[in-house]
Amino acid sequence: MKFRRIKIENIATYIDQEINFSELAYPVFVTGKTGAGKTTLFIDAITAALFGSAYGRKEREFGKVLIMKGKKTGKIILDFEISNKIYRVERIFRENEVSQARLIQIDGGESRLISSSLKVVDYKIKELTGLTFDILINSAMVRQGDVYKFLEVSPSERRNMLVEVLKINLDILKDKAKEKRQKLENRIHMLESQISILQREISDKEKIIDEIEKLSKEEIPNLEKKLVIINKDIKKIKDEIR
Repeated sequence: MKFRRIKIENIATYIDQEINFSELAYPVFVTGKTGAGKTTLFIDAITAALFGSAYGRKEREFGKVLIMKGKKTGKIILDFEISNKIYRVERIFRENEVSQARLIQIDGGESRLISSSLKVVDYKIKELTGLTFDILINSAMVRQGDVYKFLEVSPSERRNMLVEVLKINLDILKDKAKEKRQKLENRIHMLESQISILQREISDKEKIIDEIEKLSKEEIPNLEKKLVIINKDIKKIKDEIR
């Protein structure tokens, strides 16, 4: 997910503020004094836009806490990009009423409303991003003073968070690993068979070498002697014939 634009009205200390991330080069670094409003703008406003809550708390009343003092409503618009598709989530927080939400897909200059139901918007955002409030706030975003939250959760909780953030399907990976292991085991079995054949051939070769060496040492000299005697006999016979 890549943020493209955020616009807020009557949120915390911001009457009207907009940042167009698409005009900036990533990564974006923001600095400022403590209390200047960095966390409010770059974390709380974003979590409120995506999940309706802020200040590191997933309860919905913490979305309403963002409303500027003296105002009855606050508004957040967040444009984000996923897989080359642009979406816009709009949330209006009301002090004493139910908040409103809309999710829109932007295609070129045209906009298509996906839903204006609060529950459906929440579900669709989770489906699109693969994120929940807990996952985002504990892995991708860290509020001031909350640096160690992700490290303090159990290993299984960290794994589950990362699995959801990275959209990892463990069942598919297990099946692929099983298939890969089977192929490797078959390959090992084939190589072991080839090794066995080669070992037998090497053993036969050693026997042949031993026989050749034996022939060289014993049989060949004897045969040479016999050949000399036979040649003499042949000569004698020829002489007798003449």
